[in-house]
Amino acid sequence: MRRLSHGYDTRLADAPMSGGEVQRLGLARAFCHAGRLLVLDDATSSLDTVTAREVERSLAHEVRPGTRIVVAHRLSSAVRADLVVWLEDGRVRAAGTHGELWRHDPGYRAVFAADAKTGTGAEADDRGASPGRQEVAR
Repeated sequence: MRRLSHGYDTRLADAPMSGGEVQRLGLARAFCHAGRLLVLDDATSSLDTVTAREVERSLAHEVRPGTRIVVAHRLSSAVRADLVVWLEDGRVRAAGTHGELWRHDPGYRAVFAADAKTGTGAEADDRGASPGRQEVAR
């Protein structure tokens, strides 16, 4: 912000920011004003993996507790959720914890196969739930 011509008063349209910078700014605003319900739709899609994990950690431990609905495509988001609702063609295909879906639904495992090869899938269980309620729609 200090590099911008008018600092905090710089209009966003005049600020030369990358997609990830815009996304981080939007997340900061959402986290600062989080109410009882926080809806995040693909909130980490433009972020690198390290920053995305930091955002997930902050969401779990530093943002006001409450219900979070997180639309995500990353396995790490599903692992941390209290409830995963898997959507397919606009309908609920399955619902449960990540661990339940991982153990009982070969299709769910197939969706996350690439992420699982990096070591975040098969060993993931029902741990890691955040304070408050967090749901992930896939």
